[in-house]
Amino acid sequence: MNYLIYGLGISGISAAKYLSKAHQVTLTDDNPQITQSPLKDFNKEITFKKFSDIDFSQINKVIIAPGIPLYFPQKHPILEKQKQYNFELICDIEDFYRINQNNTFIGITGTNGKSTSTALCNHIFTDLNLNSQMGGNIGTPAFDLTNETNNNYIFELSSYQLDLVDKVHLDIACLLNITPDHIDRHGSFENYKKTKAAIFNNQSINDYAIINIDDQNTQSIFSALQDGAAQKIITLSIFSKQENGLSYIGDKISINTDFLKTDLELDHKYLKGDHNKQNILASLAMTLCHLNKENLEINLDKIIDSISNFKGLKHRQEFVRSIENINFINDSKATNCDSTKTALHSYENIFLILGGKEKDGISDIIDELKKVKRIYLIGESSENFAEILLKNSIDFVKDKELNVAIKNAYFDAKKLNNSGTVNIILSPACSSFDQFQNFEKRGEYFCKIVNELQKS
Repeated sequence: MNYLIYGLGISGISAAKYLSKAHQVTLTDDNPQITQSPLKDFNKEITFKKFSDIDFSQINKVIIAPGIPLYFPQKHPILEKQKQYNFELICDIEDFYRINQNNTFIGITGTNGKSTSTALCNHIFTDLNLNSQMGGNIGTPAFDLTNETNNNYIFELSSYQLDLVDKVHLDIACLLNITPDHIDRHGSFENYKKTKAAIFNNQSINDYAIINIDDQNTQSIFSALQDGAAQKIITLSIFSKQENGLSYIGDKISINTDFLKTDLELDHKYLKGDHNKQNILASLAMTLCHLNKENLEINLDKIIDSISNFKGLKHRQEFVRSIENINFINDSKATNCDSTKTALHSYENIFLILGGKEKDGISDIIDELKKVKRIYLIGESSENFAEILLKNSIDFVKDKELNVAIKNAYFDAKKLNNSGTVNIILSPACSSFDQFQNFEKRGEYFCKIVNELQKS
């Protein structure tokens, strides 16, 4: 088999390393700075060529990076080559599935919450001693996962990846939500929705389609699924009880399926907010459906203990620690206004660290910011944000540096808080590139300073 790996990011490199053990592999990339194979010393069967030098008549499969736009804003030249030479054009997950299809495959997609739901599901599986690995859009390439028998592969699937799968059959497929996103890549919101709905393709009577029906877009997909459903459908909601599904209203989770009916209470210490209730429901539903599908024992106490102990993903409303009833929350991943709004809806009694390299401003979250105890501005957006906050009579301090903001927020929280729990949250609504290499470095620095506070 002759492969072309198009795009030399982490998934492309991973696929090349694996496939070159048994196949001829050619690498190419649109980046003009890449002039030779980064794997030139890895395997003699790997060669690097410019796109213009590739003999496509010798290529059987092209594994293209999901980040490469195929149709919009214009058609990629690879499509003309495919039409001419009739090779397969897929992503790494499609090929990985074909090699390992005798195992269990679980897929999660949605505009928001994919990573948390994927990680939580894998966390529960691990605690239940189920053989599982997670990968895909969450950061681990498919071909970095171990090839084993009786394995459970849990994949976070982006719309870019779903665009490039064909025969992938998911034993359990979960759709969390859909809001407008990546329109420049898909051409229209309708195309984006169709791509998300493709996660349910190829399912059969023994499979589960899990879908949160709390937004209008997922409701329409649910209705279309119902019309000719081959698979079993489980609905999720954080607003209303479900006839055949799960709900999470207040602190009560209600499970109402043909194999389990019960109610239980869960007030999660770390995963706060409605968005995390969606993630918890999705992960619980995927776990229950898998256990039922495999005729395994459902130990709800153990499952809920596992969910309760999950602290979330790093830099996404990550609970760092508590000092004297003051919680420190690292939400460095909140690089835009909407993400910060989500954090502000998830907590009360907030001292907020805000700012960085400005993206979409803060005008859309003024109402939420008015409820914050005090705001500590950092980064190059400080002056502009200060003007907006002053105009809206919102209490703030210009600290510029993150370490200063943390210490001042901690001092103010101790001084102003008489009783109850206080939350100091880094949720910047800005990118990090004015002061940090990326949002991860910003979050790590936040955690470092907070831990030093604990020591002092």
